[in-house]
Amino acid sequence: MNARLDSMYEVVRGQKQNSAADDQRIENLLKEVEKLRLAQSSAVRNDGASTSRPVVCDDALLARIMHEHEEIKAKLDAATTTNQRVETLEASLKSIKQQHEEALQEAEDWKKETLKSGNKRSRMATSPSSQLKVPSSAIRRPVTDTSQLTHLYTLEVNALKELRLQELNR
Repeated sequence: MNARLDSMYEVVRGQKQNSAADDQRIENLLKEVEKLRLAQSSAVRNDGASTSRPVVCDDALLARIMHEHEEIKAKLDAATTTNQRVETLEASLKSIKQQHEEALQEAEDWKKETLKSGNKRSRMATSPSSQLKVPSSAIRRPVTDTSQLTHLYTLEVNALKELRLQELNR
């Protein structure tokens, strides 16, 4: 029985020595198979296009590109929002300017109306900022003759008396 065990021992021992060399050969074959798989998968991904370098499938690179894409989208959204705000402000400013121009035109029309010689309020005082010129016919020249001055005074007094009577009769 010992002889049998010894022969088994020799067989197992011989396998152990050959096993180290076999393991190295197996590792080399596995590496070569892996290289072939990568080459085959890159040929499928390239859709027949030939390139000098293999396609790298890097998750970190893909994640970084996706992150940059999201940042650019966020910046684009912010720019769009800002552009809309600017357009709204421009429209508001345009309407305010138009209202201002209309108000100025209305004020100018009112001033022209008050300065007409036929208007009973033509002698109304206007603000010093008025840019309209008073017509020369509306400007009174001082009267040097006292008889004319007393006559004008009595006419004015009579007109005021009539106005007062009209107000009281109402």
